Parts: sequence; structure tokens; C-alpha cells
Amino acid sequence: MYRFLIYLVLVFSSTVAPPAIAVTYTLSGNIAAVGAYLGPGTANLVTAGSTVVGGTVQTDSDAPGYSVVGGNVTMQGTVTLGSLGFDLSMDLAEGEPSDAGVIFNSGTVCVSAMGASDCAFGLLTIGGPGAGDPPSVDYTSNGRFLGGSTTGIRLTGGAGGASFSVAQPGGVTPVLGSTPADWAKAVGFLSIFGFDTGIFLQGDLAFTRQAPSSQPNLVVVQLDDLSVDVMQTLLDGGWLPNIRTHLVEAGVSFDNSFVSTPEGTPSRATLLTGQYAHNHRVLSNQIPYALAGGIAWQGWLPGEGQAGRESSTIATWLQAAGYRTGFVGKYLNGYGEQAPVGVTEPATYIPAGWTHWSGLLGQSAYRLYDYYLNENGAVLHFGTSEADYQTDVLAARAAGFVGDAGPEPFFLLLTPPAPRIEIVDPLAFLTGNEAHRELGLGVRPAPRHAYLSDGDITNGEMPELLLKPSFNAADVSAKPACPRPLPPAAPALTSDPACVAENPVLDAAGIALLSTQYKSVLASMLAVDDLIGAVVDELIAVGKLDDTVIVLTADSGRFFGEHRLLTERLPYEEAIRVPLVIRVPGGFAGVRSDAVVLNNDLAPTLVALAGVTPPYTPDGVSLLPLLQEQPGSAWPGRLGFLVEHWYMPSLLKSDSPTYLAWRRLQPQGLDFSYIATRADPGNADAVTAHEFYEMSGDPFQLSPIKLPEAVEADVDLRLRVFEGCAGIQCTDFEAR
Repeated sequence: MYRFLIYLVLVFSSTVAPPAIAVTYTLSGNIAAVGAYLGPGTANLVTAGSTVVGGTVQTDSDAPGYSVVGGNVTMQGTVTLGSLGFDLSMDLAEGEPSDAGVIFNSGTVCVSAMGASDCAFGLLTIGGPGAGDPPSVDYTSNGRFLGGSTTGIRLTGGAGGASFSVAQPGGVTPVLGSTPADWAKAVGFLSIFGFDTGIFLQGDLAFTRQAPSSQPNLVVVQLDDLSVDVMQTLLDGGWLPNIRTHLVEAGVSFDNSFVSTPEGTPSRATLLTGQYAHNHRVLSNQIPYALAGGIAWQGWLPGEGQAGRESSTIATWLQAAGYRTGFVGKYLNGYGEQAPVGVTEPATYIPAGWTHWSGLLGQSAYRLYDYYLNENGAVLHFGTSEADYQTDVLAARAAGFVGDAGPEPFFLLLTPPAPRIEIVDPLAFLTGNEAHRELGLGVRPAPRHAYLSDGDITNGEMPELLLKPSFNAADVSAKPACPRPLPPAAPALTSDPACVAENPVLDAAGIALLSTQYKSVLASMLAVDDLIGAVVDELIAVGKLDDTVIVLTADSGRFFGEHRLLTERLPYEEAIRVPLVIRVPGGFAGVRSDAVVLNNDLAPTLVALAGVTPPYTPDGVSLLPLLQEQPGSAWPGRLGFLVEHWYMPSLLKSDSPTYLAWRRLQPQGLDFSYIATRADPGNADAVTAHEFYEMSGDPFQLSPIKLPEAVEADVDLRLRVFEGCAGIQCTDFEAR
């Protein structure tokens, strides 16, 4: 508790040092062929020459010349030997360090008659021309070899320098004297009929550190209700080979990734806008007093005299910047049932900014069979055959979008509902008064994976339910309760089981049902892994993988019996922590970051990668400094953030209570969760319960600590101010 009080007078900071990683440089310039050496006593026969150089070189540090781990350097030009003209072609790749700089040790060199397709002769290095010379470099050639040895081709320069030269061994600038001793140092020696022959090359080459493409392709996969625990269990068990290979081992995994509202529709709107829910104003899965969930929040959809916030999202920003945009999967709750004013058929409505649209419709989005899809304005129905399995259908749509790639960059937002539990019967969530009514629900895995959750352990089974100390907690009396009755008094039939102190303990039968549900969730993720594999395979097929950023995350976590909870929406760790893995071409690979990041940060990150400036300042910040080496830029850091939710009554049920929470997380520093619940629907400003958890000593949030009333009042006030932040004000709050 006392460490918490210190926050009033101290400012903490934290930094994360990025690891070393390969750096790519663009190579450009011109080389002149200034002379030829045909052995002792011979004259310079080259009277003219010009070679244009271009390509890329990748090194293992920010200092070309140390170690080349990949490259593709091409030299094309002409040389004139007396009155004869020849084409000179060099294709170089892979090199190693030397005192002089980079020595390329693979590639081809070809000299051919003007316009000829075959090499008149090629250069083959098998040894230096004299004792004591640096090790030579081996080449292969498509032409016939007429001779013996060359000193190799070297791109040289000081560590970290900007200017490099093609030079003789041991030097940075070619020294072209008139003696055979100088000529013997020429680049490009070979032996022809016993004569040591060489071509003098000189000229500066510019190595420019290659920034990521201003418009890389962007693929974002946002899953539904995927907890960090489920993700890690599957990764540890080897169940997600595509996610591990193509994302975890090829990108950055964030250990402290959170959502600012742990509920699907607000969280999805945050991904689209980069804003806290209090700014984009999509406050819940449902609108007030609606029969079903909805996106018809005031100001979100276009309306009479207003564009609506939906008309300015990452999709519209990227489309305006030349991106081909595609959406595949589940949009905001209520899509297909609600649409802007003047749209007579909601099922065919397509939000602004999307070049291609494959959006699941209404409540059918929560069924993995027998569902409807709006495909670019045409409503399609999918039935109950194996080929209709929803995750596989979405995978095919996503791969098809990638396969249609042209020269323009593309942005794909892929949002399969899996591994969220299915709602085959919509009335299951609208009637009844059982707090644990979700126990009878599950999610059907793909048919090829169904055996993993069928209860028959003889043919394989998913891992058992993870039982934390908070699982089915024996005492939840210190958690919030809700005043009764919650409005509307009629015809409301139930209250969502989100007031923890009122939740009943799970009995043995309930735990067995939950275990079956949990295994079905895990098994459904295997088709998601196949989906990732299908998208990556298509990226490889069209030659786009090396130009594509891939993001994998979720709209919220989920409870599996922790604090007796079976859903999400409350600000405990299982709901607000979400997986986040980002792969950036040329960026850090196989790296874990402990930086505190939010779903608010995804839109700013994507537009930064695309070189696009949004029309307003988002509430999040770009994660690029955590994803790739960027000289002169640094991660600003985040010490805490706001978690928010608003009570939303409907005609048939009531929503989770309103709360504001402050989650502060600093490595080797303050680590706490403060939750102020406002569960009295008659007085939305009155805090009905305070919870303070010092996470280092109570990571499972079992026993809230009572703070002095003055401290609670002060923090409550700060939270209300925080709730009104926008843009840089939010990031300023988060840095305190």
C-alpha cells in the first residue's frame, strides 16, 4: 500500500533496450573501368567504361562491412577494350567481413560481346595473384572459364560510414598507378593463356540505410476472446506451428499487451480508430435498451448531416493513401442488422474504406456453421457441410484477397470469431437467470480437429483446464456486488453475472462442463493456426511475404472460472491481457518485449508503417521503436493506462456495471490495479466498490487492500479526469 502512495510524489521511468538485428542497406552508385592489365610490359587497353551498381546488402549490425548475411547486388555496364565493346554484368550475393570491407563470396560475373546473351568469358577466383594477399573470393559463372585467378571484388568502407568504394584489397580508395605493381592490385584479375589480366575499377558507392517501405502490406488478425493463457498453453504444447514459425519466431511478442476496454465491440472500434472508447463513443456490445447488440451508437454510423466516426478509420486512411483494403470476418456487434439512415438493406451495407468486404452478418457470426456473409454486397449462406466450417471459409477468403495482390500495397483486417464460444441459440443469452448459463456452450473445432475435445483420451485430447489460485474462488465477498433491482425492472429477466460477489461457486458438474468448453476453445484454435498458414503460404506464392507486416492479437481475453467468472468485460488480468505478436520485415525477430502496450497503439503503428498521417491525434502511440531499429527514435514508455466500461441496460437483460480502472505496470517498480466500480444505476457517479491489488504480492487479485479514504477519493478524481483525455493528453497521463 505504501508503495502505491509514493506515486503522488515520484515519477518513474523505464526503458527497454532493443537487441541487435540485421540491418538492410541500399547500394547505389557508378563505377568506371579505367584500365586493363595484361601482364608485365603490357599497356592499358581500356579506353572507356561505365558500370551502374544497385541492390541491397544486409549486415548483422549497423555497420556495413562487418558481416554480410544476405544481399543482392547487381552491376551492369559496358567496357571498351581498344575498339571492341563488351557488356559487363555482375550479380553478387552473400559476403563476409574483411579489413577492407565487404567481400562478396557468391554470385556471377560475366563479360560478353555487345548485345550477346552468352558470356565471352567469366571471372573465377581461385586464389590471389601474390603471396600475402587477403583470401580470395570464389565466383561461379554462367560462361566458360578461360583462366585462373582474381583478387576478388570488394565493397569497402569504414564501420558505419556512408561512403563505400570498390577497391583493391586492403584499401578504401583505389590507387591506380602506372606500374605493373599497381595494376596487379586491380579488381577483377584472371589468367588468360598465362597472362594475368585485370580490369581497374574505381568509383564511390553509397550505402543508404534502408528504412522499411513507406507502404508495406499490412495484415492484422484480430481473434475473439483469446486469453494469454490459452495462447501460451497451445504454443508450449506445439499446437500452433504456423503462429510459432511465422510470427513468434519471426517477430516481437509483447508480454504486457492489454486492451483498454475488455469487450468486443468497443475494442474493435479502438483497433479501427486508435482511440479509447470514451472518444470513439462505441461504449458497449449493445446500445441502450436494444433487443440485441448493436453498432448504432450515436455518431458512429453516418447519419443525416454527419459523416459518422465510421467514415474515418484506419481503413479510410490507408485507402486514401493508395492501399487496397480488405475486411474478412466479424465486424462490430449488430452488423447486418443495423445500418446508417437511408440504407434499406442492412445486410448489404459496406462501411467506408473497404475495397473488398466479406463481413459476417448478425447473430450468425457466432455460428461456425449455418451463417451468412456479405461478400461485396451479395449475401451468401453457408450450411453445415465440412467445407462450410467458418474459420476455413474465412481463411480461403483471406488467401484469395492476398492472391489478387497487384503492384499497390494492401491492408487486410482478418477477424475470425474463433475461439469465442458459439451462440447457436440467441435466446440463450436473452432469457434465464442462471449466472453460469454459459457452461452449456462451447465452440466446435474444425472436423479434422474434433477428436481433440471429444472426451476420448485414447486418440488424443487437448490440455486440461488451467486451475489458478483464483479459479472458483472460495471467498469473493470482497469483490463488488450490485444493487437490486437493476433497471429496467420489467421486462428484464436477468442480470449478466458480472458482479463477482453475487456469483455462485461452481459445483463438480459445472467444472466438468467448463473443462469440456475449455478444450473445445483450444481445439478451435488449430483451425486459426491453419488460417495463418494459408495466408502466409499465399504471401509466399505471390512474392509478398518480405514486404508484409503481420499482426496477431485479440479483442479481449476471457475468464475460465477465475473469480467464478465465465466471460470477459471485467478489468481483471484474464480479460484485459491479450496476446500480441507483430512481424515486421527487417525488424526484430524472435524477441520478447516487456513494454506496456495497448490496443490503442495498433492504429498509430500501422499508419506509421504506411507513412500515413491520420486526421487526428490517436490516443495510442506507434510501436515502431519496439519492432525495428530506428536511429534517433525511442519508445516513449507507458507506466499505466485506463480501463473503462459503462453499464448498458437493454430490454431483456442488463449489462456489466460501470467502472474505471487504473492499471499501472512498471518492471521493477510499482505494479498495481485500482478499480472503482459504479454499480448503482440510479447514481452513475457514486463509487460503490473500491479494489486495490498490489500485483507483485497478489498476482491473482485475490485480496483487495483497503486504502485510506482520502487516497481513494484522490485517485477516483484522477480517473475521472483521465476518462476525459484525448490524444497526447492520454499519453501524458499514461507516462505518470
